[in-house]
Amino acid sequence: MAEVAVALKLSCFAYLALPREPRSAPNLISTYPPSWTAIYLKRGYEGVDPVVRQAMRQPKPFQWGRGFEAQSRSETERALFEEADKFGIRCGYTIPIHDDNGAIAALSFASDEHRFGFERLLIDHGQSLRLVARFFHAHAKRFWTDERMVGGSPRI
Repeated sequence: MAEVAVALKLSCFAYLALPREPRSAPNLISTYPPSWTAIYLKRGYEGVDPVVRQAMRQPKPFQWGRGFEAQSRSETERALFEEADKFGIRCGYTIPIHDDNGAIAALSFASDEHRFGFERLLIDHGQSLRLVARFFHAHAKRFWTDERMVGGSPRI
């Protein structure tokens, strides 16, 4: 997955598989900066992240970041985006994955580029990214256990 992101000139990706049990930690495979993923998981941002919440509500891929956000963002949501921006995560494209077994995951490709270059990339490669996301999810979910959480880099 990291090679796909690099080939498309995307800064990074994050695959977040949400737990079925409340209060359990999510499973994360990511090339986001490890310092950012540590902050994200430590602060429980997956519970307030509007990208994750939107991925849970709808199966349709969507863009996010500056210029895409709703005017009614909470202070916590704005702080999350501002903090992510410090790590070069400025905009993204998230593919929600709602599989037949009830699992919910999201694969996000992020960029530090400005919005217009990123939008061009999505026009050219959006369909391919959706297909890659489905295959990645099918592969990754076979490796999760209740005790396993992966952050910062893949351990599959």
